[in-house]
Amino acid sequence: MLTYNGIVQNGVIVIENGTALPEGSKVAVSVVSPTPPNGEHGTVASDAPSCEETIWQKLNRIAEKHAHRDTDLPSDLAENHDHYIHGTPKHK
Repeated sequence: MLTYNGIVQNGVIVIENGTALPEGSKVAVSVVSPTPPNGEHGTVASDAPSCEETIWQKLNRIAEKHAHRDTDLPSDLAENHDHYIHGTPKHK
């Protein structure tokens, strides 16, 4: 994978140094600074995921967001899921 730097001008990504990519090139875009230097357009939410975030960090962020929700699930569901799903005897 090659990395090129550029800037958005009039809604088009312009690669630095006038580099042109071959027509039909597949690209992935990572926004380095979410707001332009003049600050005129859009913002990124403070809880928006980072492009550098691992899957484990994403899952942890989601779990923390919902950790304090009240549920009617049994407190031993993880240990005794077979009991609740299939009716097998509970573990001690």
